[in-house]
Amino acid sequence: MDLIRLMQSTEMICKICVQLFLKLLKCLSSEDPVERVAQEVVSEAIEELFQSL
Repeated sequence: MDLIRLMQSTEMICKICVQLFLKLLKCLSSEDPVERVAQEVVSEAIEELFQSL
C-alpha cells in the first residue's frame, strides 16, 4: 500500500513539474515581470500539491 501511495505522489509531483515548466515557457513570452509570474506559478503549484494530499 505504501508503494502505491509513493508512486501516486511521484506521479503528481511530475505532473506539477511539467505544468510549471509549461507555464514558465508561456510567461517568458509575455510582458509580465518574471518575478511576479514566478510567484504566481509557485503559489499555484503549492496549492495543487496540498490539494492532492
